[in-house]
Amino acid sequence: MYKNPQTQDANIKKRAPSVLLCCSSSVVINTFLSTLLLVFVSISAANAQEKIALEEVIVAAQKRLEGVQDVPMAISVFDSANIDLSGLGDVTDISARTPNVILKPSLGGTTGLTSAIRGMITINPSINLEPSVGVYLDGVNIARSVGGLFDVADLAQIEVIKGPQGTLYGKSTTGGAINLITQRPVGKFGGDVMLGAGNFSLSHLKLGIDTPSFTLGSTKLSVRVNYMARERDGWVRNRRVNAFSDPVNDDLNNIDSRAARIALLLELSEDMDVFYAYDQSEKKQNPTYAQLTSESGVYDFMAAHVAEARQSEASVYDALRDDIESEGHTVNFTWALSDNMTFKSISSYRKLDFHDQLDMDGTRFDIYHSERIVDFDQVMQEFQLLGAIAGIKYVSGLHFLYENADVINPVCLNSAEGNSSDDCVFGLNDANRFMQNYGFENITAAVFGQADWTPQFASLQDRLTLSVGVRLTGEEKEQYIQKFYERARTADDSILASIIVEPGQGPIPAPVIVEDTFTNVSPSFAISWKFTNDINVYGRIAKGWKSGGFNGEAPSANEFRDNPFEEEEVIAAELGIKTRFLKDRILLNIAAFQNNVVDMQLTTLTGDPFISSTVANAGEATIQGAELELVAKVIAPLTIIFSYGYLDGVFDEYTLGGVDMSDSAIVPYAPHHSGNLGVEWKIVKGAFGVLSAKFEANFVGEYVVYSQPDLAESTRIDDYWLFNARIDLTDILLGIDSNSLKISLWGKNLDDEDYRLNGIPLDYWTVNYIGEPRTYGFDFTYGF
Repeated sequence: MYKNPQTQDANIKKRAPSVLLCCSSSVVINTFLSTLLLVFVSISAANAQEKIALEEVIVAAQKRLEGVQDVPMAISVFDSANIDLSGLGDVTDISARTPNVILKPSLGGTTGLTSAIRGMITINPSINLEPSVGVYLDGVNIARSVGGLFDVADLAQIEVIKGPQGTLYGKSTTGGAINLITQRPVGKFGGDVMLGAGNFSLSHLKLGIDTPSFTLGSTKLSVRVNYMARERDGWVRNRRVNAFSDPVNDDLNNIDSRAARIALLLELSEDMDVFYAYDQSEKKQNPTYAQLTSESGVYDFMAAHVAEARQSEASVYDALRDDIESEGHTVNFTWALSDNMTFKSISSYRKLDFHDQLDMDGTRFDIYHSERIVDFDQVMQEFQLLGAIAGIKYVSGLHFLYENADVINPVCLNSAEGNSSDDCVFGLNDANRFMQNYGFENITAAVFGQADWTPQFASLQDRLTLSVGVRLTGEEKEQYIQKFYERARTADDSILASIIVEPGQGPIPAPVIVEDTFTNVSPSFAISWKFTNDINVYGRIAKGWKSGGFNGEAPSANEFRDNPFEEEEVIAAELGIKTRFLKDRILLNIAAFQNNVVDMQLTTLTGDPFISSTVANAGEATIQGAELELVAKVIAPLTIIFSYGYLDGVFDEYTLGGVDMSDSAIVPYAPHHSGNLGVEWKIVKGAFGVLSAKFEANFVGEYVVYSQPDLAESTRIDDYWLFNARIDLTDILLGIDSNSLKISLWGKNLDDEDYRLNGIPLDYWTVNYIGEPRTYGFDFTYGF
């Protein structure tokens, strides 16, 4: 039976034994499954005296709490137990466990989130581009990918929802949505503290405390406070730059982060409550190492720095910082108007300050640096009305979002061969500095809704459900750009634009300001049929949409003004089956899908003479694939987890610069194969506690970061395996009431696989960003 909490946002209980492996895959494995079922039947007979079953998992993907097997969409779920058991560091760790999902740090940093679901991707982390995957924190849309990889101090559940979203969510997306759901105060004193350590001098602290509830007349107030901190030395040592000076930072790829959260639940009556949360996240880190992996020979002195394999030592000119501060206020007001109708208001303000200063050439020479200073804030207001009447469950909403961003983005070129100690990021001596400032003010307003009808006919026995949704969106965008060159030394004017400002001389050109309005109607339709309570077949078709806009990183102001990119649309069809077998001991979900994409927004990078980009629309693309996810409770102490994803994407129409690229271009972030195999084993349970272990192997097939063949080749991601393991000794009673201790040993990338995350191909060289080497450590968690 499902638990029916008082409100939609009540704490999601710890029910999943592991990632809920949902939605996916292929008929090719039927033989394998049949054999597996026979094995499980024999095991079942041997364990007939013992109750063995997977727990039901509850999700809020459709704005109400329901069993995930009843939702006609592909969803993967991680609850707090999974998050702890898998040792998830941040949201990117879940992609290895979720087929056809890639979550990576954005190009050049550690705080931006690049997210792709089923090949739908926004490659460029520029703040003025719309993400293809929506990220939601307690119902609040994190509107931009810059700063999207922030620490959340107290997660209760993560839901990954695949396919276009818009009829249930505040922001329309083409790829899917990621729901981050935090813990709510429980009104009883208790909590836990975790201390951890590991290689590369890792230290980790995590603290969560619930206070007793405070009664104020008929009102009850509960409070929960959380704090976490992580520090680790960089795994790349940065050596002396030259004989006369040391690098500013002596390591790269380090960790130095803090996050805090306070949550207040004010229960005004049995039918009304107010939930307030303040979250803050801060990272003050050195940049990731931009490793030089190829060069064209134009700068022959760079050749000695080229390396394909992951390097543990570097010698780079001032890679200075990768800093972010973000904070948010959220107020959720819930009012149960009746037994069958609930009104909800979500109000939020979020602010982001971001500052990075990066070395972009991977050498000890002062060749190419980039800086970004971002000031961003957003205000969101959403009203929802949820209810049920005469066999119809409905969600309706009004959504408003205001965004404002200003970006200062100087890049510097100094071709002196390593003999300068000046920091060209600040435009000092012996440097060419190209100033590009841009920003926007966007307003989004939307009306959305979805109704799920289960006909109340005796002959149907509540087996059929029809779902219809629609979203109406209007967006107003006002954006600006300001570009000019500052030259502090004699240079070859042929590589400079016509506007050159000598320091202290001449006028700075006025910003170029443009504006546009976009409107869209996006429907969705789904049908599901329950053959039994354990077998649910569904089909869904939905339209996804991303608005168009202007490219703040365009090569020139004229390019910015005259070549806006168009809105992107996708029609996505999905067929799936969700099943449970052998008295809830096996969960098997399979889905097949096809995305027909029109005007897919794709980015091309260039570095001549400074890093800039072009955003163009590919005419048409078809992306299709399948997914399979399986969880099997073999015997009471042993759970096996398996997932597999297949993707195949082609461009049907794609013209770039007047050249037909439909046959040569490659759909980015779309590996043909990906998968995960995990084993969870309760080794022994005794008076001392419970000893358990988890092992997992994650596979990602070859894929490209850019669609153009020349850019794709130099930044290609080869296929790779990652092996992780964890051993936990839990429920160690300390003899003080219910206090307990947990001791954990963990390791990631155990075979020290050398793999790439992404890269930046410039005109004369390419830098790539490499994944972490083997890491390991231990944690102590004290619960009280």
